[in-house]
Amino acid sequence: SWLFTYLNINRVHARYLPGNLRSEKILEMLGFKREGLQRQAIITEKSSQDLVLTALLAEDFCWIE
Repeated sequence: SWLFTYLNINRVHARYLPGNLRSEKILEMLGFKREGLQRQAIITEKSSQDLVLTALLAEDFCWIE
């Protein structure tokens, strides 16, 4: 809530590797929404990996005290 309240941030984004269920679940619990897939976001000499894109908007954020 500090980002939205004191810094007046409107959007926070997070990315994770497809199949990383722990990251997916925690971001869902925090209110992040899936926005898409960034194809071949990580490139190495031997392979490439996609990333799932998520974001949380200030208007969607609900802080429970």
